[in-house]
Amino acid sequence: MKKKLLCLALIACLALSLLPTAALADGEIRYGPFTCYLRSDSVIILDVDSSVSGMLTIPEQINGLPVTDSMNGAFHDLPDITEVLIPNSFRIFATADASNPFWGCTKLENIRISQSHPVFRFSGGILYSTYNGNTTVEGVLPRMQGRVVIPAVNSLKMGAFQGCDHVTDVVLPEGLQYIGWTVFNGCRGLRSIYIPDSCTWIGMAAFEDCSALTDVYFGGTEQQWSKLKQASDGSNEPLWRAAIHYRARVAGFTDVRPGDYFADPVAWAVDSGVTNGTGPAAFSPDDPCTRAQMVTFLWRAQGSPAPKRTQSAFTDVPKGAYYENAVLWAVENGVTSGTGPATFSPDATVTRAQTVTFLWRLAGSPAMSGAVPFRDVPAGEYYTTAVVWAVANGVTSGTSATTFSPDSPCTRAQIVTFLYRDLA
Repeated sequence: MKKKLLCLALIACLALSLLPTAALADGEIRYGPFTCYLRSDSVIILDVDSSVSGMLTIPEQINGLPVTDSMNGAFHDLPDITEVLIPNSFRIFATADASNPFWGCTKLENIRISQSHPVFRFSGGILYSTYNGNTTVEGVLPRMQGRVVIPAVNSLKMGAFQGCDHVTDVVLPEGLQYIGWTVFNGCRGLRSIYIPDSCTWIGMAAFEDCSALTDVYFGGTEQQWSKLKQASDGSNEPLWRAAIHYRARVAGFTDVRPGDYFADPVAWAVDSGVTNGTGPAAFSPDDPCTRAQMVTFLWRAQGSPAPKRTQSAFTDVPKGAYYENAVLWAVENGVTSGTGPATFSPDATVTRAQTVTFLWRLAGSPAMSGAVPFRDVPAGEYYTTAVVWAVANGVTSGTSATTFSPDSPCTRAQIVTFLYRDLA
């Protein structure tokens, strides 16, 4: 009832400011679960019956008129919908006093949008809109949890993360210009956030009631942060009280700095879903990688394809392990045959020789000619051709002018760099 009264109160304002006089003779109608208002040339959705469940399809037309937009809160509190279909005619979720369009839709798992949609796209639990070349985070599914990495956008729309109680860490992209009003309002699980130095304004109550927020990783200097704070609106005490870490630049990781040889590869790996780091603000570039992690990185870089087989021949690859599908895929595609007839050795540290061999095999094991450029890479080893291929294709230049160090452990920084140079 409260939502209904709010919608009715705002109709009058919309009618006076947005509608031609002739449209005032139209009126409010019911269409399936939708309560709508007919304008002279289009339809606005005012409310949706809270009893609707499963797939919710927004109609493209009602009474011959295109359905183009909705009132704020029209899709709130629909606890039993699991999927929403947005037609190409639909262009705007409430522009004034807006909040997360799907606040309270706790079971919503997917938003279906045509690839040709002129405004919206949906990816990774996030709804985006693009107007006049500027891309905005429109809303985030309330069921999102853990670390959320936002790819390139210009802004976060008002209330975009409202209702996302289980999001713990957020990484905002370089180039982001502003954070709208009430964006993270009430996100009680939010512990840390990375804000780039391109951000020039933070809206009122954007971080209000973020009681768990302890760490802010800022891409710029203390002086830039002070300027941002002065330019921003009020009611953001949890943000200003948090510990501020300055010059924390690449993908929100405090241990990846601009100028590091692996900085661009790390940013690519995060944006591509290859890895999210080892903690909210740590990538751990110098840590060695296991064989399980390596094939998982490779598999994710290929889009996490479903393997054809469901049973591994390796006795040391448990059912349900995070790397199980990656190992199955790697074996099917000739990337690895394991360390023995029945072993993969997932916890063993992957070596530099193994890493370039995996990449070479993924490329189809092309034949190579020419001398081996490193004195520690003998002819005839399983990795010899792979090393020649990797050097010829700019994947690696070795650990010195004359050494490759094939048996050295491959670090996380080296692995994402090899992947970036080969696949990006």
